[in-house]
Amino acid sequence: MANNNVNKEAKNENKEVKNENKEVETKKAVNQGNTVKEKIVAIPVDPLNPKDNKVKVTINGKEHIIERGKQQKVSKAVYDMLVISGFVVEE
Repeated sequence: MANNNVNKEAKNENKEVKNENKEVETKKAVNQGNTVKEKIVAIPVDPLNPKDNKVKVTINGKEHIIERGKQQKVSKAVYDMLVISGFVVEE
C-alpha cells in the first residue's frame, strides 16, 4: 500500500516537471554564432532513494551530470537521452 502512494507521488512530480521543461536557444561564441538548442529540465528527487541526487548521462564518451530537484540547462542530445531513459516526460 505504501509503495502505491510513493508511485503516485512520483507520477505527480513528473507531471509538474513536464510543465517546467522549456526549450531555450543559446549562442555559443566557440561555435562562431551557430545556434545550439538547449532545454531546461528538472529531474525530481527519487522518493525511494533520496540519497541518489545526481543522474549521469554519457554521450560519445562525454559525461554530463544532472542534479535532481534543480532546474538545469542541458543540450538537446542529453535531453533526448533523459526522455528515452524515462527521467523526463516529453511534452
